[in-house]
Amino acid sequence: MKNKRILITGANIGLGKEAARQLTLIPETEKIYLGCRNRQKAEKAKKDLEKSTGRKIFEIMLLDVSDAESVRRAVKNIEQSIDALILNAGGQGGKDPLEITETGMTNIAATNLLGHVVLVDEIIKAKKLNNEVVYVSSEGARGIKGVMKKPNLKANSVAEFISVLNGSFSDPKLDGSEAYGYGYIKYIGALWTSANARLYPEIKFISVSPGNTRGTAGYDDLPTLTRVMFKYVLAPIVMPLIGMIIV
Repeated sequence: MKNKRILITGANIGLGKEAARQLTLIPETEKIYLGCRNRQKAEKAKKDLEKSTGRKIFEIMLLDVSDAESVRRAVKNIEQSIDALILNAGGQGGKDPLEITETGMTNIAATNLLGHVVLVDEIIKAKKLNNEVVYVSSEGARGIKGVMKKPNLKANSVAEFISVLNGSFSDPKLDGSEAYGYGYIKYIGALWTSANARLYPEIKFISVSPGNTRGTAGYDDLPTLTRVMFKYVLAPIVMPLIGMIIV
């Protein structure tokens, strides 16, 4: 099973951009779609990748995973089927992570989960997905020891999941390491990935924890003190010491 055409969301920086670079080094890779919401940043990433790899196989796909309609429009513009999806885009939900979007979810939930759910549903419905889906989750979702705590859910019920996604679940707000429920949302994403694996046995669904990565813009929307702590203390010093992956 060869993945010749690959779509990566959040591909202009950090883990998404590095994944694009490494996949380009595989001779069988014929096309990489850079799923980005900002054309200027996407063009820069494309130029950087072409220079570093010596290959011109990148195509920009404008989509904003916090906006379901943006995702649907992007899928309609896909002409060839995609062999693999890397659902990498995410972050802390912008300047107001708990603002409720038109979907009834918080910004942070829409960014880290809803857009990817819509992307997978729409691309499967259009019969344009062939082989694999990788959802970038978190160490907290799998209970791996690290900076992010394992989600403290009492029942794992639908009502409890809804309360996380609409921001009414209080615990994540009170715990700075969870950053407005980020780890909880990624946990729900891992469960969604597992459910899809059962629903679509012909497609391989995988959720992964990337550890912590340098070069990501994910920290930039955090409150000032938390941002400084993550970017300049935890990421470069503490996390390497406890064995978390740094790119």
